[in-house]
Amino acid sequence: MINGSDLVVFLANDWTGFFRRYLFISMAKTNANCRILCVQRPICFFTTSFLNRRKVFAWFKKEQRVTRLLPNLFVYQPVLFLNDNLAPYVPGAVELNRKILSYQIMKKIGEHGLRKDRLVLWISDPIHESYLGIINEKKRVYDCFDDYFAIPGNPIIKNIEKNRLREKHILENVDLVLTVSNKLYESKSKVNNNTYMVPNAADVELFGRTSDESTAVHPDMTAIPHPIIGMVGNLHQRIDFRLIRYLALVHPEWSIVIVGEWSGADPDFINSDLIKDMKKMQNIHWMGRRPSEVLPNYLKAFDVCIIPYSPEDRFNISCSPLKLYEYLATGKPIVSTNLPAVNGFSEVVHIGNNYQEFEEGTRLALTEKNGSGARRIKLAYKNSWDNRANEIFSIMDNNGKYEIS
Repeated sequence: MINGSDLVVFLANDWTGFFRRYLFISMAKTNANCRILCVQRPICFFTTSFLNRRKVFAWFKKEQRVTRLLPNLFVYQPVLFLNDNLAPYVPGAVELNRKILSYQIMKKIGEHGLRKDRLVLWISDPIHESYLGIINEKKRVYDCFDDYFAIPGNPIIKNIEKNRLREKHILENVDLVLTVSNKLYESKSKVNNNTYMVPNAADVELFGRTSDESTAVHPDMTAIPHPIIGMVGNLHQRIDFRLIRYLALVHPEWSIVIVGEWSGADPDFINSDLIKDMKKMQNIHWMGRRPSEVLPNYLKAFDVCIIPYSPEDRFNISCSPLKLYEYLATGKPIVSTNLPAVNGFSEVVHIGNNYQEFEEGTRLALTEKNGSGARRIKLAYKNSWDNRANEIFSIMDNNGKYEIS
């Protein structure tokens, strides 16, 4: 497969906000013979005009319709008749969407040198079920990187039974299923026995800069007193903010730093008394969203990195936290709640089964010696996106059902 196929990837989100983009960058870098066309969420002029006018204006100006990121990696912005979530309720809309998308994508496939007789369709969302067969693909991959049915606010949940049927149809009609956790593997492999578990990973080059002597502490962090207990990532109610508040209350001498923006959270939760109280606390510092390229400058100031995910949350049970691999790359001490994805790293991560154990783990992390940091960085390299890309190519190469003849 490594020399024999080109990929058309339907992205679950727009490229710049989609964490799995690092996988496709690594796949393109490690396999120059594989051309990859990543297709962004299509513009619907009826809905996108209200939700993201800038995106629509850019399309009309022919900005970013096709972006070439690498010699063999392209990102394309198509349009369709009606939003995927609405199309099933309008007679004929789904089929019209398919024809419109097929025409646009097949045209770009030809323009950018993808081999029409060697195409692999890569989808990652139940909403993509209607894209099966859209490019006359030879093989199909379903990349299941989340429990989509456990995300509050996800449009999939609004018609959960219909979307479960969509996913079942996908699982029954693809040649390969990739999952990121044991929980997802167990679920999907019951329908498709060509299912594999390949966890998430980290941009080790980026987060590894944290330990470089040349990396300066960000000015935002210089006035914050140590020890600094920090977290980086999107904010939502799957994070146990009561745990964070507990740490701040029990240890007023600790500085708790939260770097990230609210994403997909219930507005009622964001405006809850819990969050309002936390924002009044002197030793909790809310940094908001920061560009990924400066995160090492923030992490440089951290004494301990934390993963305070609620362990009972269904989504968290099935997830493969990016934070874990990114923190490993920094070499910094890590403390996490008891998550299935973290258990295999207990030799280099302090795991707390309750608030008291999490607090104790943080205190122990603050007294760590340097040897553990080197072990974490070594583990991070084993869990890089480049290695994940090679794992996936290896699965494709050694999978008889998958081989394109």
